[in-house]
Amino acid sequence: MALSVVLLALAMGLLVAVEVVLIGLASGMAAIAPYGLFAIALESSPLALIPTAAIYSGLVFTAWSAVRVMRTEPNPSETTEEVVAVTYLLVLVSSLVATGYLLVSVLEFPVKAAILVCGILVATAVVGWLLYAALDWSNRDEADRSEDWGVDTDDAIDTAASDDSVGITTEMRRVLESVGNLTARPVYGYLGVALAAIIVLGSLYTAATVLPIEYHLPGLAAVGSVCIVGLHVGSTVRSEFTGEPAVLRHLEQTERVESRAATDERELTTLRATVGRLAAQADVPSPAIRLASSATPRAVTAGYRPATSTIVVSRGLIETLDDPELEAVLAHEVAHIANRDAAVMTFLAVPAASASATVDRHVANPVLAVPAAVAYAVSRWCVALVSSYREYVADDGAVAITGDPAALASALETLDRDLERRPATDLRDHRSAAAFSIVPPPWEEHRFFDRTRRIVARKLFGTHPDTEKRIERLGAAVERS
Repeated sequence: MALSVVLLALAMGLLVAVEVVLIGLASGMAAIAPYGLFAIALESSPLALIPTAAIYSGLVFTAWSAVRVMRTEPNPSETTEEVVAVTYLLVLVSSLVATGYLLVSVLEFPVKAAILVCGILVATAVVGWLLYAALDWSNRDEADRSEDWGVDTDDAIDTAASDDSVGITTEMRRVLESVGNLTARPVYGYLGVALAAIIVLGSLYTAATVLPIEYHLPGLAAVGSVCIVGLHVGSTVRSEFTGEPAVLRHLEQTERVESRAATDERELTTLRATVGRLAAQADVPSPAIRLASSATPRAVTAGYRPATSTIVVSRGLIETLDDPELEAVLAHEVAHIANRDAAVMTFLAVPAASASATVDRHVANPVLAVPAAVAYAVSRWCVALVSSYREYVADDGAVAITGDPAALASALETLDRDLERRPATDLRDHRSAAAFSIVPPPWEEHRFFDRTRRIVARKLFGTHPDTEKRIERLGAAVERS
């Protein structure tokens, strides 16, 4: 566990450092023109830093609002699209500058070779991204696009024509209003914003009068890049740890999750009684129970604290297992809650989520591809390593709660056999939820590099140990008892 945390910290640090450098270069380029103009107008006065920072902050706020509009609104204005395109182009140019500087200054490449490498990287990234976007769009018909925005197919054209284009200023007003409404009284929120602005302006004045003028532009770019990247990383962490757990959000996107209003209330009542008894034996608060409509047998635990945890059980699991086997599986999930495994695994998965978000933010950025891939691979490997170990620990916890290792072994064997019998189409439909099953799905053979793919998917990045090994451990526990 300690080694995993160290590796994750190093991978995350590498990714953040590279992104800070790239955003810093882009920030510096964006601040050069206004800083030069104000320096000339003020006769090289250090106070040129203050209006430059104001304009720079406005540019950042405008670009950020434009990107938010493009990602969340179905009908953005043409101006918004142009601002986003210019922003991405600026980041792409900064990646070229960073790559060229790295190759020429650090690796001592010849200038012509560095230019050639940069051109190949960018061309490959841009062409690959365009092909991916084209294929993705061609596979979606008009009904799918309408459904993405929550619009009925018949009304899609009329709605698009009647809705006003969402502009950057509209999004800016939304952000400012949300900041002002952070407190019970909006006026206090606006006063807080004004106080923060005064503090920032005072800090800028101090920096302008204390630091030499040659440090103004690099310092402004560095502070801006750290703030922007910090906002990126913070938003990723917040999306993973706040609100409803990511696992439940994923389940709600992929299938219908039934609540207390389910048609068969008797099933939920029985499940709650069983889980409540098991939780009392494990000395943890009784978790909430949700019933999923999937026919694929699986159970998943979500929640970062035992008091707010949820166990989602599919109907397929209830129909496949008998009562002792189902109780053993539920005890396994209760053991996950007692060990806080959901919080541990979410923490370990943050670098992978951040790497994916970084690539998504910067689109065709060749410089970020390598550190993002490293951070993603290290995070996935750490998750697989720790997850496999935690599955064994949860098995032991289930045995300690129920005192019946044979029931859990029988449940694992039944589930593994049931998944083997399922048609490939059924398994592909639930591939995205494979990690939620108490046992891994059967391996689907590939035409090329099947053995290599299996080693990578099951040995290096597999989140579950081999079911046969788990059954053998439980069988040894039966013999000891």
